[in-house]
Amino acid sequence: RRFGCSPLLRSAFVAIYAKLRRLLSAASASSSPTTVASTGFAVLRAKPDRLLPGFLINVLRDDRSVDQMIGMAGKGTYPSINQTDVESLQIPLPPLEVQTEIVAEIEGYQNEIERLKTEIANQEKNIQRTIARVWGEDSESANGASPSQPGATPQETSSENL
Repeated sequence: RRFGCSPLLRSAFVAIYAKLRRLLSAASASSSPTTVASTGFAVLRAKPDRLLPGFLINVLRDDRSVDQMIGMAGKGTYPSINQTDVESLQIPLPPLEVQTEIVAEIEGYQNEIERLKTEIANQEKNIQRTIARVWGEDSESANGASPSQPGATPQETSSENL
């Protein structure tokens, strides 16, 4: 275990950050054959005939699971959970077909969220370009270039005159 890392993880797994200060923000699922997890992570392997890693990761990120883990955590400077705590978590376990449907539905929502984040970023740029015009800048100068007409500045006034 050099550099505080566990050996290579060779099968599909879900890793959760066991130090609750960062509270599962580092939880992730992977099936990569070259993944290494830090010793600060609890590594869970789902039995493929009972549990999908994509389902497990979403259940573990849910507030009900997080609340269970917080309740198990020690009260020290760095609250954490151990393997016994992880093994005692109570989670729902629907049939694999239902898990597959749930994961697909969640992935659809996540894709829509990413699309909307891109749209929001684009609209924020539009706002910046619109305000840049008031400052006498063209759309390129709104991103840090010089004003569109050298020497041209917008009419300025003191805030006292507003």
